[in-house]
Amino acid sequence: MRVLLALSVVVVALGCSRNARPTGEAPKPEGQASVFTSEGGDVITIVPLLPEGSRKALVQFHAPGDDLDGKVALHSVSDDNAYWTDWRGKRLRLVRLAPSKKSNGRNTLNRFDKEDPVTLYLSEERSKKVDVDDVVELYQRQLADGTLQRASAFDKAFWAASEERDLARRVKETHEKCGTTFPVVVAWDTVPDQELREHPIGAYCAGPLEALLNLCRDSEEARTTVKRALRRMECRNGTSYGGKVENGTLQWTIAPASGGMDTASYADFFLDHL
Repeated sequence: MRVLLALSVVVVALGCSRNARPTGEAPKPEGQASVFTSEGGDVITIVPLLPEGSRKALVQFHAPGDDLDGKVALHSVSDDNAYWTDWRGKRLRLVRLAPSKKSNGRNTLNRFDKEDPVTLYLSEERSKKVDVDDVVELYQRQLADGTLQRASAFDKAFWAASEERDLARRVKETHEKCGTTFPVVVAWDTVPDQELREHPIGAYCAGPLEALLNLCRDSEEARTTVKRALRRMECRNGTSYGGKVENGTLQWTIAPASGGMDTASYADFFLDHL
């Protein structure tokens, strides 16, 4: 499943209007900001908030090409130095800092457009130049003009696209091993919002593909059979796991809310139905 802050704060950020005025009491910064950069040009600015020990912080992102770019979001900080916020309708860990400078852990950012976390490096020089009041003001403006409200609302299309990108990697691996080219589609109209919030639908839909990959890896006969028998796969959400093959189409049902299904059961299905 895959948060950076700009070093200098602009009064008008992407999606932020000069006419929008902050409402409510502004968060109060606690001391100096911390700025982290990546080798790819990402910058995040973290502003801890009062009262001291509240484990709240504002995080400003400069992550060109990513959904978070230009935003300032309120985060809670867990005991393992992970920064959590509500984004696109999910509770996400976007930044994780090493417990201390002496630890072996690394600072990381989870970007929506990258599969692996991005490594971050503390810049003490940049940190000293940040005006924390500017970060707070930008946060207040984005609250007032609805930028953050829109960003925190559940976005089914966004998460469906994210799951399909993950699924596409499994599809590619299976095709390469089995010599197949059949399309794999997810019937998103069968997936309730709550299921998509709580479960990696793409990973569940990939279960049959992983079983096919293993069969093709172990047997040339299986590889030939899969190429002959399958022309399409459709994954649907339901109340129990199962499937059928009709006219070259594998219709597979997943049921994340009821738990998982072991790899051997997938393999047994294909041995019985192909």
